[in-house]
Amino acid sequence: MPRGVLGEIVYRAKVPVRYWGQESVGDDGWYHTGDLGIIDDEGRLHVRGRIKELVNRGGLKVSCVEVETALGALPAVADAAIFPVPDQVLGEAIGACVVPADPDAPIGLDGLKAALRTSLARHKMPDRLWIVDAVPRTKLGKIDRAALSATLAS
Repeated sequence: MPRGVLGEIVYRAKVPVRYWGQESVGDDGWYHTGDLGIIDDEGRLHVRGRIKELVNRGGLKVSCVEVETALGALPAVADAAIFPVPDQVLGEAIGACVVPADPDAPIGLDGLKAALRTSLARHKMPDRLWIVDAVPRTKLGKIDRAALSATLAS
């Protein structure tokens, strides 16, 4: 991939990489990690999330982690999660679940989009917004996107 372009992290190993009970991983000789990354101008790899943590918004792949990072940098946001929301036109839209830093200060979708304009492309902006008291997480502390989709998107 060219530098600065998001793609899957793959590598070749001198010792074959295997999962328990499988013959081998990667018939083409490459190990596909399932992680997304970008190589910067100095040649350093930056991990940006997982392939399964993408929203396919009208054919454009949007990294949940990238949008969550941008939301988390806003002073008005204490915590945030992004998840796919079914959409009749786009297939999937971007749902945002936000915990406000100040429960008494209202946060609206238009205000969030305005604050995110300098850090995100237009197609990566949230389409729907839910204000919540806490972001649901798994026992390991990861965002429970399945719970978000099941409870909020319905």
